[in-house]
Amino acid sequence: MPSRTFTSPPPTFRVPLAVLLGAIACWFVFNWTQPAGPGLDPDAVQYVAAAKSLAATGRLEVPDDGWENTDSVEALAHFPPGLSTVLAGPVALGADPLQAARVLNGAAALVLVALVFMLVSWAEGRAAGSVAAIAVAVTPAVAFVFLDVLSEPLFFALMATALACMVWRPRSPVWAGVAAAAAALVRYAGVSVVAAVGLWSLLLPGTRRERIRRAVMAGIPGAVALGAWAIRTRLETQGESIRRFSVYGQIAPTLREGARTLAGWSAPLADGAWRVIPAVIAACALAVLVVDALRRWTVRDRLLGGQRARPDDGGAPARLIVAATLVMAVCYVGVVVSARLFADPNIPLDDRLLAPLMLLVMVALVATLSNGWRVWRRPARIAAAVLLIGWTVASAWATAQEGSYAVETGNDYADLGWFGSPLIAWVRDHGGGRELYTNYPTALYFQANRFSRALPQAPTSDTARAFAERVAEDHGLIVAFNRSSQFVASATALMQLVPPPVHVVFRSHDGAIYELPR
Repeated sequence: MPSRTFTSPPPTFRVPLAVLLGAIACWFVFNWTQPAGPGLDPDAVQYVAAAKSLAATGRLEVPDDGWENTDSVEALAHFPPGLSTVLAGPVALGADPLQAARVLNGAAALVLVALVFMLVSWAEGRAAGSVAAIAVAVTPAVAFVFLDVLSEPLFFALMATALACMVWRPRSPVWAGVAAAAAALVRYAGVSVVAAVGLWSLLLPGTRRERIRRAVMAGIPGAVALGAWAIRTRLETQGESIRRFSVYGQIAPTLREGARTLAGWSAPLADGAWRVIPAVIAACALAVLVVDALRRWTVRDRLLGGQRARPDDGGAPARLIVAATLVMAVCYVGVVVSARLFADPNIPLDDRLLAPLMLLVMVALVATLSNGWRVWRRPARIAAAVLLIGWTVASAWATAQEGSYAVETGNDYADLGWFGSPLIAWVRDHGGGRELYTNYPTALYFQANRFSRALPQAPTSDTARAFAERVAEDHGLIVAFNRSSQFVASATALMQLVPPPVHVVFRSHDGAIYELPR
């Protein structure tokens, strides 16, 4: 960490190049989310529905798809309100929420790439800043989330803003605190950003009183925002908890999934069991280069007599950025692991959840390797260049392939299979005024603009009988898609248990629609 003599110099903004790189990233987002995009993840129902509700009624409400529930909507609780609140503004002005999300993703890409460039270029020059910006932009796990209606793009932009405030405005921690509070209201994992800005304020030079004062100032915005949201949620849900806190074991499968995700990050084009070999080779080569760069930092510090953080020391800005990103990365890992252990055993360590960690580590790696580049001999420079160019080309190829797929086929519930579904077309044309029950409520919400209720999971004879009575009483329709997934109920298993008579209203290659007599 910086010593007591360190004073952060004002950053030299290279705005034109930063805006250019950010605009290129924004263009790719717009290009890859053109119709039938953006992609529609199941979580998008919560974001879009809450935005529409807030724009129309001033309340954050989402569909309640429990088949046994009497209410059709419930208060937004499982997701924070940040993204829905931002989208509600354009929706209130008449904009389509999906296109508003598309514009927001493009703007977030511009901010993220521009800030990464400015941070690293401030410490290591324009070349290093460009490398960092490109590396972040082509990282598949980071790029993929910009293709869907998700909260990650806005979260990344706010996380980068908080990081920039930590580095450039260490004496005014409230700025980083406000950005961190906004990040926490966009994703619950943003609690890690609140923790990071507070910890960073404690670690910066100063007396104990100064450090505590800075940490309190940094933490106040996050505490106020999260406290207000927690009180609102408890009142809206009548005290019902959205998570059951306990000590959940069996973390080994989760860690194995995380290891596979990191291996995929290291070797973007490798697949299957062979992915481990190039991933290990790349990780070992990178570790050697990083250790050598850090060793040379240490040697240079000793030659400078221990004054590691003097303003005239060329490595001080790079160390500041590396330290800040690692603090944020450690806090993020701590929050995710704690949530997995004590809040939700189903948290996956997949690309989506580990993307913020990859982003932060990428910034720290480029800053570290760029600082070592100045003193490396030709063999080390060649090794670093080969590693970086090879990984960048592979990552860019994988990202481009995913972008092309998003344009040609559509991601998730925006793909052509759902858009051209005969079952959904029948619901649009003939299902008006009928209560809908289905194994894919998300498909009907986005493709038929209809609320629906989910089929019962793991049905028994008693459950099927009660469900049939509910459908018959509501004069409802069962829209049973043939598709199967571990995350949705099996329509086939349910219909085998539903007592006759059952009337087939419509049948097609992708499923059938049933009604039950009253």
